[in-house]
Amino acid sequence: MGELAKVPGESRRGRRCSRTCRRPGSSPGAFGHVTSLHTLGPTGTNCELAARHWFDIRGRSGEIVLYPTIEDAARGALATSGGGLVAPVAYPDLHTVMYSHVDRLYLADSMVMATHRMMLARRPGIGMPATVASHPAPVALVPDGMGVTLVASNSQAAADCAAGVVDACITTEAAMNLHRLEPVRDYGPVAMAFTIHLRYADAAGPASPVAG
Repeated sequence: MGELAKVPGESRRGRRCSRTCRRPGSSPGAFGHVTSLHTLGPTGTNCELAARHWFDIRGRSGEIVLYPTIEDAARGALATSGGGLVAPVAYPDLHTVMYSHVDRLYLADSMVMATHRMMLARRPGIGMPATVASHPAPVALVPDGMGVTLVASNSQAAADCAAGVVDACITTEAAMNLHRLEPVRDYGPVAMAFTIHLRYADAAGPASPVAG
């Protein structure tokens, strides 16, 4: 067998950074500088619940700002001093969000918590649903034989269902109740990991290993 090609600048310990690097997620201080968390809305999402939980477990309060997409939330966090992004690891494009802002946001923390109860819900009087709105992450919960419309969040799925765009939705119990839908199937809460991304620009964060 021939030798594997060596990438210039690499060693057994991995590729060297051209600038001083810190271990991903490391931070020299606590999170006291975080005054707002930016995440997926509208109200009733698991991301909103996660943001509230993160503040609660740290014994402090802060603003929770909701956006139509995780990508919008990342941009909002970047534009806000003391802002952070909360994202679920189940989000299919989380890697794209992270690498799109790798020089401006760093992975600072993570946590595992139970989501809201996940529901297949419908408008009252619909009968057996034919069409279902779902975020891409929990779309596997849609029963076979039902048409699927992908939407930006679990809460948006409930809003579209209530508006008559679709017959039913995969959503959270909170969003189901908010939009006065009725349950068809209860999948229960899901143990989910969430990541918290903070700005290199804030004084409490580590120096960016990429930005000049």
